[in-house]
Amino acid sequence: MTMPSLAAGPPSYTALPNIDSIKSELETTASRILSGPHRGRYSMIMVLLVCWQDDMDANVAATVDDLAEVLDKMYHYTVEIIRIPPSSSDGCKNSSRWLSRTINDFIDHSDTRDVLKVVYYNGGSFLDENREMILASVEDVERASAIRWNGLQQTLEEACSDTLVIIDAPFYPSFKMVRQKGVLEIIAASTSQEQYNLIGRNSFTRALAEQLRSRVNQRPSDALSGAEFHSKLLALYPRIVHERHLGLDAVSRTPSPLHLQMSGNWRLPSITLTPLQFTQPKPPLFSPEANGGPQLNLSIRLTDESLNIESWTNWLRMLPEGIKDVKVEGPYHTFR
Repeated sequence: MTMPSLAAGPPSYTALPNIDSIKSELETTASRILSGPHRGRYSMIMVLLVCWQDDMDANVAATVDDLAEVLDKMYHYTVEIIRIPPSSSDGCKNSSRWLSRTINDFIDHSDTRDVLKVVYYNGGSFLDENREMILASVEDVERASAIRWNGLQQTLEEACSDTLVIIDAPFYPSFKMVRQKGVLEIIAASTSQEQYNLIGRNSFTRALAEQLRSRVNQRPSDALSGAEFHSKLLALYPRIVHERHLGLDAVSRTPSPLHLQMSGNWRLPSITLTPLQFTQPKPPLFSPEANGGPQLNLSIRLTDESLNIESWTNWLRMLPEGIKDVKVEGPYHTFR
């Protein structure tokens, strides 16, 4: 990829400050992306599936296991299932601190821009007297093991990795949600318990697993973005409600899923889920073995502002299939 100025005639060129380090960093990034075992926006996708240890609903375990199998076997993600122990149980004094430590460790591990973190929750939720969202087991009628969502949300907001939060429960958004780096995206089954009861527990997760399963069989595999899954749910919910309430009068209000996307950079797109593709290691950029094949030169005129390496790295990660190598030349500043 060459990036000369587009000025007409034979111009004089002067390299911009720090040109050597800029070229080196961009070429190193491109080489790492193109020669790695996985091609795509992310080199690794880590998934944490969270449910409650004392949840007596057998369908929950089966539904979570099915989603885990799709993500592990078909999408090749790194998947872990954890079950929150009740407070004052063996090995756990406090459920909130236990989950907070677990989420912190999960986010801290490989917290880089080329890694996607997915946090999934299946359990109860409600608003407390302060209008704050609380996570709790549906079996815990006394709320002895209640967990405040705000503390967990702060950890997710401070991550460097793109983070996708999937909630099979009512979700009550906070008025203040901030993300400085990357993307934080939240998809939830509903925004109230009343709506959630209409679609039924686990229906949201089953719809997600089915969408992922159907796409992996397409060639090439079609990525599922958070925004698109939300639109699919909007179309699916009326049918789900109709099938669950055949003997009842028409439901006056169709439930709606929730979709939120936050980022310090508005140009970043919605998070996508696609199978990690394994590729053979490739030779270094522009080695004798790699120079064959057609080439395309893409010239880009730059502003006078300093190059934002992180933004360029994000762009390189989303290069389409079919690109073998990238060569960086310039940038230059043209004297007129």
